[in-house]
Amino acid sequence: AEQQRRTARPPVAIPASEGGEAQCGAARRGAGAAAMAGTGTKKASGPDALVVKKEVKKKDFSDEARSEIPHATDLASSGKFADAIDTLLALEKRARLGGDTKIVGETALVIVKLCFQHDKWEELNANITLLCKRRGQFKQVQVKVIQEAAERVEAVPSKAEKLKLIHTLRAVSEGKIYVEAERARLTKQLADIKEADGDVAGAADVLQEENVETYGAMNKREKLDFLLEQIRLCMAKKDFIRAFIISKKVDRKQIEEEELEDLKVRFYRLMIQYHTQEKQPLELARSFLAIFRSPGIQSDPKTWVPELQSTVLLLCASPFDNHQIDLVHNVLDNDKLNQIPEYKSLLKHFVTDEIAQWPLPEHDAITKHPLMKDEWLSMLRDRVIEHDIRVVAKYYTRIKADRLAEMLQLPLDETEKYLSNMVTSTTSERLVAKIDRPASIVTFIPRQVANDHLSEWTDNISELLGLVEKTCHLIHKEVMLHQAKK
Repeated sequence: AEQQRRTARPPVAIPASEGGEAQCGAARRGAGAAAMAGTGTKKASGPDALVVKKEVKKKDFSDEARSEIPHATDLASSGKFADAIDTLLALEKRARLGGDTKIVGETALVIVKLCFQHDKWEELNANITLLCKRRGQFKQVQVKVIQEAAERVEAVPSKAEKLKLIHTLRAVSEGKIYVEAERARLTKQLADIKEADGDVAGAADVLQEENVETYGAMNKREKLDFLLEQIRLCMAKKDFIRAFIISKKVDRKQIEEEELEDLKVRFYRLMIQYHTQEKQPLELARSFLAIFRSPGIQSDPKTWVPELQSTVLLLCASPFDNHQIDLVHNVLDNDKLNQIPEYKSLLKHFVTDEIAQWPLPEHDAITKHPLMKDEWLSMLRDRVIEHDIRVVAKYYTRIKADRLAEMLQLPLDETEKYLSNMVTSTTSERLVAKIDRPASIVTFIPRQVANDHLSEWTDNISELLGLVEKTCHLIHKEVMLHQAKK
């Protein structure tokens, strides 16, 4: 025991100053913890460990609101509008700091309504901006203020004040997803005002700012109507490329719904304007056919007959390809086509392997249609001649150019021009043909390379061997039958 006492380490003495500081630090930490516990604050953990968040205790300002809101309303009625607004703003601030969302919203709505009732348009714009931009303002309050003001925009008598209010509301709602639908509606109102003033380009530019196809707060009818307005204004200012880009945002399957039939017809009418500008007869035919297939159109012959007639004429004027011929067969299967026999016979010319010489037997009937002006009629004539050349190519491998021109009832130079265009075409299915001008012979057989000749020879040999094998089988069968009879 004596030895352990001697070898034990003596205690280290702590200076008075250091001990005092340690005791003060411990006291401060204890006091801070007590203060946090007393004020209801807590220390954050995780990435915000150094941030001390203060929990606001919610207070009830219902009693104050019941007394101050009627008092402010009376002040505004007696001509002391500024005092009334100051009273309400003070109540709004206390309620906001106290966390009473309901009273903040009620007070903000009263401020907006008082400004409308007393025609205080400058104060209205200023207070909307103030209420929405205040620090720590609740989202619900901002939504209520913007919605209330947006619903009353039409009640503003002055056009200048209405524009100021719309600009104010669009400014405070910019970038806020919870009021995107209200902002879109305000933008449409602004575009309507600009269009009424003759500023079509400005209206189109304003309306294009809103990408309503991504908005979840708007129903599908409102979205489609907004997109159709964008397309219409773009085409009104001759911006056809942007109009086509916006048209791609319209879901073709969605507009087939029965309750959206009016929007479907509007959409395809706009597409008819675009495709007419771009000279695209096949797309025009598809648009007219989509309108024709609408239930509301088919119920009345006065409405569906012009649509079906336009579809047939534009189909016949379309360049030949797989899509065009498939659509021709689909239209021919429609029973309503029997009620317009001239147009049915016109369509049958393009699915029959017979030469249809121009002018067609239905020429007088189709030229009465308003669509068959000089340009479209010339295009229809070109398609008839091209059809006749393809029919000749099916029956002839070689033909004299003079004979071909006689069949087509065309001069030789014009015949060669049509042949050349069909061989080098980029808009329709190409024709395989060669013209030997010194010999005046047109050949419709494609030129074969060595691999093609070899493949053809292999197919012929395979067919020959198959026939030989079948013949041997039949001979063997006859021999067996002859032996069985013996």
